[in-house]
Amino acid sequence: MKRFKKLLIPLIAAVTLVLAAGCVEAANTTKAAKQGTFKQTSASVNAAKVGWTALFKETAKEKIQCYKLVWGRSKGSLTGSSGNLTAKTNSYTITGLDSNSSYYAQLSCLVLDDKMNTTTYTKEVTLYTVPGKVTGFTSYDFLYTQKGLEIGWDEVPGTNPVTYQYEIYNTSGALLKSGSKSANALFMASYKYYKQVTRLRVRATYRTPGGTVLQGEWSKTKSLVPQPILKKSAKKYMIDDNGKLKLAWTRVTGASKYRVYCSTSPNSGYKKIATVKQKKTNLITVTPKKTFKKNTDYYIRVVTVTKKDGKSIKRICMPIWRNIS
Repeated sequence: MKRFKKLLIPLIAAVTLVLAAGCVEAANTTKAAKQGTFKQTSASVNAAKVGWTALFKETAKEKIQCYKLVWGRSKGSLTGSSGNLTAKTNSYTITGLDSNSSYYAQLSCLVLDDKMNTTTYTKEVTLYTVPGKVTGFTSYDFLYTQKGLEIGWDEVPGTNPVTYQYEIYNTSGALLKSGSKSANALFMASYKYYKQVTRLRVRATYRTPGGTVLQGEWSKTKSLVPQPILKKSAKKYMIDDNGKLKLAWTRVTGASKYRVYCSTSPNSGYKKIATVKQKKTNLITVTPKKTFKKNTDYYIRVVTVTKKDGKSIKRICMPIWRNIS
């Protein structure tokens, strides 16, 4: 009897050490959990938070020992692990993920009974990260009519198909137009606000299969400064008999001044010949003090200049013929 007691005491101590060690890695049985919840609770660009309720209802003889979370790009490619988590843990934030991407995650719950048998209960979920921020725009164009708009922006990285939301504001901050595009570009053959300086911002969004919309951060605003549209009239706006240029254009709301450029070539060689301040009248005329040569073609461009939004591009030019007087 004494010898039996001597053998029993070390055995009890060994069992106590196993229980005290925390979560047992190996399990005798693995089952899909029929109770409890496991879901994504929040997302950011490079992280996803998950939460859960107990995957097993404890009894006097069966107790939850620990939880463990693993994840990866797919079920067959699990590259991340939380390690053992206590039985009281009910949430975990997975970091270091790629933006605008999907991941597979599995939660395991280890249960130990009074006979030292272990059973693992599992649940799985697909995780999603938020699209990144749009960081760059292409050059914009008001088209050859000067009454349209075309502009593009950098695609956000990631594997999920995004939609781009855009908003256009005036210089006072009032929203003028909004919408969404599946492509990373905006094209309008007819742009209502071609006579004023506007500001564009864009963000990427992704709708998960479950209907949750993940919205990326808004880009910085991109200023859209239109080039003024020159009035065309061979009798009114031309180089007169005295060799002086007469021009007119419709004012651009938000402009502080305009710069007039001239060249004998349509695509190069432009030199500034005048600067005109913004006026309250809709029509602006200028007669620079410069004599133009007779029997020569000239090309005129006018650039809008603002105090905060930069200036328009030198795109559209108007040819003017200097007759022999």
